[in-house]
Amino acid sequence: MALVLPRHDLARRSPVVALILVLHGAFLYLLATGIRFDLPRVPPPLELVEVPALARPAPPPAIAARVVAPAVDPRRPIGRPPYPAQSARLGQEGLVRIGACVLPDGRLADVQLATSSGHALLDEAARRHLSRPGVRLAPGTRDGVAVRMCTVIPVRFTIADR
Repeated sequence: MALVLPRHDLARRSPVVALILVLHGAFLYLLATGIRFDLPRVPPPLELVEVPALARPAPPPAIAARVVAPAVDPRRPIGRPPYPAQSARLGQEGLVRIGACVLPDGRLADVQLATSSGHALLDEAARRHLSRPGVRLAPGTRDGVAVRMCTVIPVRFTIADR
């Protein structure tokens, strides 16, 4: 007994059957001619090699500039930022690093987040605290003259110190 399909089904299925036959033919051709896949090679692990430092001649004393980085002014301590209440309830702690440029008069400019603590509330509290108008640092100096210098200020939030 032969299976007889109505003509309208044959017309609809013939492109699918043709595609299957073409794919099988391509697969058999690849098998007959030798199919080969090159897997990417894993590079060997890196070895740390200590390179001796190149000896650079010291600049002449007249050219060498004495640079002192900005620091906390002991006369004007920054203080701790207020701990966000929601962060304390959630047990969030971390170290926020705030980047800022210290102007020659000690004011901070371009205060922005350098490294996140992983908690947006702590990051924003630290940035807001250092952006206050009264916050000042001892400015950086070059050859004894106060100049604009950028620095990173770490702010640690721990619940025990709250």
